[in-house]
Parts: sequence; structure tokens; C-alpha cells
Amino acid sequence: MHENAQRAGAARLANLFGAAALAATGALTAAAAAVTDGGLSAAAALVTLASEPGIGVTELGRRLGLSQPGATRLIETLVSRGLVRSYPEPGGRTVALRLTEVGGEKARLILGERERRLAALLAPLDEPAGQGLDAALSLILGRLTDDGAPAHKTCRLCDEQACAGASPCLVDLAWRRRGQPC
Repeated sequence: MHENAQRAGAARLANLFGAAALAATGALTAAAAAVTDGGLSAAAALVTLASEPGIGVTELGRRLGLSQPGATRLIETLVSRGLVRSYPEPGGRTVALRLTEVGGEKARLILGERERRLAALLAPLDEPAGQGLDAALSLILGRLTDDGAPAHKTCRLCDEQACAGASPCLVDLAWRRRGQPC
């Protein structure tokens, strides 16, 4: 009987985690939609370029999980909206991407809206419950990274300052333990 109760408890926990993950995904999608009509890929591109100006289209596409043509189309859209500029690198084979002033403001708005919506989901937690969730999520994210999930994809909509301000980024630390750059 004890084994059945453990299985039922594990199934319930997995179900609760799945429901919470979907709610968080919905909050992220809504945050992106509130600021940009380009969806999560556009929002992730702006947030990524805010934290790492100068990366190229290929690298940005890799971080967002987009094909080269998909990344190129996304960048063309963001350039046409005045959010991103591309600068040819020496040799002319690649370009460096940088946010415009408007693009930088959109990235800040996306992160602010993201924080507001996710904080609303976490509002029912008191301090001990929040600390417990922090510890549990840290273990889960470390495991994901240890299992090979690339840090740059896991954290493509993260506010790097919020995470690094409290302690080192656990995803980054797990990725570095594997000897991989973020």
C-alpha cells in the first residue's frame, strides 16, 4: 500500500508541476504579447540581444531554436519595425545585431511585464514556501542542464540581472560544470 501511495503522490506532483508550467508559459506568452506582436520568438530575440548585443543571426537563431531562414525572417521583421539594427562585420560575411533605442525599451518592457505576471502566479506563497520552491526549481534547472538542455535556450526569456543578483545562475553553473560555454 505504501508503494501505491508513493506512486500516487509522485503522479500528483508531476501533474501539479505540469499545470504550473503551463500557467507560467501562458504568463510568459501574455507578457510577450502585451509588448510585441511578434510572439515569444520576437520577445526572446529582444531579451537576448539586450543581454548580448553584437551576436549574429546564426547564433541568435541557435539560441532561440530557429532555423537559419527562420532567424533571418525574424531579424528582417524586427529590423523593419525599427527594433534591431544589423552591422556588417569585417570581411562582410556576418552581421552583428544590436537593439535600437526602441528595441531596448521593448526588451525592458517585456522583462518588466514577465516579472509582473510571474510574480502574480507566485503571490500565494509565503516566505518558507517561496524558499522551498526556489530550492526545488534550482534542483530541477540544474538537472535539466546536467542532462544537456542548453543554458541559452533554457534561459532565453530570463532576466539575467534578477537571477544573478541573488546568487550565481544555477543553470550557468551547471552548464560550466559540463565544460560548455553558455
